[in-house]
Amino acid sequence: MDRPLPEPTSPLAAFCRELILRLESHSPAILPTDEAALEIGMLWTTVDAMDKPEGIDIRRHPWRRREFEQGWATAKAEHCADVFGTRHTADMYFLIPKGRGISVDVKLAKMRRKNTMPNVELQTLIGQCFLSKLRHDYAVGLFGHYRPLRVPPKWHRDTVALAAALGRNRIYLVFKDLSGLTR
Repeated sequence: MDRPLPEPTSPLAAFCRELILRLESHSPAILPTDEAALEIGMLWTTVDAMDKPEGIDIRRHPWRRREFEQGWATAKAEHCADVFGTRHTADMYFLIPKGRGISVDVKLAKMRRKNTMPNVELQTLIGQCFLSKLRHDYAVGLFGHYRPLRVPPKWHRDTVALAAALGRNRIYLVFKDLSGLTR
């Protein structure tokens, strides 16, 4: 799909663009069984292999790794979105001095039954990205799915319009079809 990408007008925008392109081209080695496995197996490995702009501070969900716990607690306090009495915390933050940075949300749709679509999961991810964007310059949503999404044109009539609207708000979605992977 032809969709907007951040223009590399600053080191942060260039990094965000590179992150999106790398996530699109990278696939995890094995089928993730849950969102934590998708986050660690795809997002972490992609980010760890990238050159980062000077001064960027990466905060990631610790997933039982003690070395990330303190930094995560600090990031959550400052960078989560508090709305309507609830709190949304992204899965990874790229923080920069004198800026708000990038947030990344990860969602996995298992779609175990044939002919099911990940409506709730996709709509949840889009909402999470909008919440994350309240506190950051850019929001990226990584959406992994076990079955291919529907192809007929009638199921895509608003896809381009949504991508453009998200792009205007500096929100970018990356879709990963995981159906070809094995455990």
